[in-house]
Amino acid sequence: MDVTVVLPTMKRTSNGYSYLRQSIAHNKKLLNTSPLISNRFVYFSKEDLSEISRISGLRKFEHILRPTHERLKGVDRTSYAYWRMHLCLDFAASMQHAMSASPSKYFMWLEDDTLLTANFELELIQLIATNKKLHMASAYHTDAFGGCAACLILERQSLIEYVDLIEQRYLEDIPLDHFYEYHSRKISPFRNKAALHIGKHSSRSDSVCIREEEFPTRLAKYKSLLLAKLHLLNR
Repeated sequence: MDVTVVLPTMKRTSNGYSYLRQSIAHNKKLLNTSPLISNRFVYFSKEDLSEISRISGLRKFEHILRPTHERLKGVDRTSYAYWRMHLCLDFAASMQHAMSASPSKYFMWLEDDTLLTANFELELIQLIATNKKLHMASAYHTDAFGGCAACLILERQSLIEYVDLIEQRYLEDIPLDHFYEYHSRKISPFRNKAALHIGKHSSRSDSVCIREEEFPTRLAKYKSLLLAKLHLLNR
């Protein structure tokens, strides 16, 4: 089995790279020593190169610099649409780079506010062994906030098709994981949940999108400032 990891990150207004540092500290052993993982990339904005380079847990990660997304020109930077489109375009750009640099059969999108659990490797092995035609899988179980996109595993050909969809379609207001299902693709969950979400502050700069926050020892629920809008969008 051969998996390439792409770790996208963005400096948040509220806490900088705090989530990235927490997740790297927690996931470091698995990401750096697992025989399943052959290549590692971290995706970020070029103005943050100095800060990213100082995070010791990322020393084995190659860099992918966030490009200027031409499709965002003219879109209101404070809008929800801009934020959602930006996430989809980041996915496409980073994965295209990773596929060109790595011959892996499987690619993993691991968002920076995600902790992998101790059973992650076993769950991944079992998932691939029992799904010979695996397209996309989530280490999360789908929740009301689209959290399943935070840790995705994609087979190369499915990833190529998915990136093509993102490049060809209008992206406004469609979350990354919902966009895939919107076009009749199936997301397979791991048999058992194998990732935890620690982020309660969104990467969206003009809001504090407070979501479900998880830790290995406890689960705390927070009210979302955007709850009503998210429910409307996900109908």
